[in-house]
Amino acid sequence: MAWNPSPEVQVARDAADAIRRVTKAEKIDVCIVMWIDDQARAGYASYGRTSVLCGMARRIADVSYEAINDSEKFDLILSAITKANATASDGSGIDFDGIEAEVVGKLRMLKASLKAEMDATTRSMIVRDLVMPAAELLGRFCACVNIGEEEVRQ
Repeated sequence: MAWNPSPEVQVARDAADAIRRVTKAEKIDVCIVMWIDDQARAGYASYGRTSVLCGMARRIADVSYEAINDSEKFDLILSAITKANATASDGSGIDFDGIEAEVVGKLRMLKASLKAEMDATTRSMIVRDLVMPAAELLGRFCACVNIGEEEVRQ
C-alpha cells in the first residue's frame, strides 16, 4: 500500500502484525480497528496490505462507522454500556423491536435497490461496496448469536 504516516493507520498496521503473529498467518490482508472512548465517541483506523486492499478496508470501515454513528439504536445501547447503566447488564434498556424493524427495513431497501434497473458498473459497485461488506457483518452477527439454540427448542 502507499505509505500513510497517520498514527491511526499505524495502530491498524500494528494490529494486523500482532494478529498475523497470533494466528500464525502468512499475511493479514485487511485490518480494521474500531474503538469507543470513555466519552462514548467512536473512531476507527483501517489498513490494507496493498493499495487495493487498503481501499477496500477503508470502504468497509467507513460503512461500519457510518452505521454506528447514524444509528439511534446503537447510541442508546452504547450509552447504556459505556456509562455502566444497570440496564446494560440485563438488556432491559435495549429496544429490540426497534432494532429489528430498522434491520428488516434496511434489508428490504437493499433487496429493492438490487431489483432496480441500473448499469452493470453501478450494480457491481453497489454489490462490492455495500452488499458484500453488509452481508459479511450480518453473517458475523448471525454466527455470534447462537444462544443455546438446541436447548431453547426443547
